[in-house]
Amino acid sequence: NAAPAQIHVRRKRETGDRVDLAFNEHWFANREAHVFDLHFAHIDAVLLHDGLEPVSDIWSITSENNGTVWVGTFGGGLFRLNKSGGIKQFKYEPDSIGLPDDNVLSLANDANGKLWIATSSGVVIWHKGKFQAFENEQLTSKVVINLFPDAKGGMWLATQAGLQHYTAEGNLETPDWTNDLTDLRVMGILHDSNDKPLIVTAKGINRADGVSVSKMFQDKTFLS
Repeated sequence: NAAPAQIHVRRKRETGDRVDLAFNEHWFANREAHVFDLHFAHIDAVLLHDGLEPVSDIWSITSENNGTVWVGTFGGGLFRLNKSGGIKQFKYEPDSIGLPDDNVLSLANDANGKLWIATSSGVVIWHKGKFQAFENEQLTSKVVINLFPDAKGGMWLATQAGLQHYTAEGNLETPDWTNDLTDLRVMGILHDSNDKPLIVTAKGINRADGVSVSKMFQDKTFLS
């Protein structure tokens, strides 16, 4: 299972069911429906609810430059905590462009300001206040576990069946070298000074040069 991420976004001060935001503090989440703000010597928290019940499992958290915080849950859909203090929940709605299901496994912002949302039934994109459909039929698996942006505006998608790359030009590709990775479970991707990906899987580190993969630490176990 992917662990919730810790990020630098804006500070929250809880007032009833509203949230006030400010710059340069830590947000993080746990699996018991709390979103925390670590502010100097104390911790504040927001409890997210799905209807009358607290959501049971937070998997992902990210933020935008304008102070909006997004929280992905397993079973409770997607939550948006905005700058003015409001909290809005988005859930799967049949026959509409929106969440493919209510299991949000990963969130990531690309270089163009789009929020990518990965679920156990595919991907959807949030941009300029609305959802945009993604070509989920082209995914090797609709279970997309992790998302990793690249510097050019593209996005790496770690699916249950392996790694794919959505280019800045709008093409979804499965590079041949991805079959040579040390494991299908991709936990993280970094880029070196030449913009070549360094891929951390559950069983080792892989350096890809666009043609082949060099493998390191295959005897080690890596967790996200």
